[in-house]
Amino acid sequence: MLGDWDHRQGAMTTGASYRVLRAVAVSTSQIPFQVGEIVKFRRVDYSRYDGCHIYHFDTDTGVKSYWLHDDEPLESLIEAFLIQRDVRF
Repeated sequence: MLGDWDHRQGAMTTGASYRVLRAVAVSTSQIPFQVGEIVKFRRVDYSRYDGCHIYHFDTDTGVKSYWLHDDEPLESLIEAFLIQRDVRF
């Protein structure tokens, strides 16, 4: 993951809208992402304790987070969210 750090940090554009392309696992305390849902990327954090990047999105139902663990390929994120052009959130 070390060589992948910059790509993971900059994989998404802050303020851009994305369409959810596939089911995404989330913690049991969260409402799951829905296929076809439009979400707006807010920010990415890194949890050293958990060993993962946490991507935060604004949605109609509040903030949802996608956790990308260090041992997962970046493609997992890219295959789940497709950037949308000209979408008003």
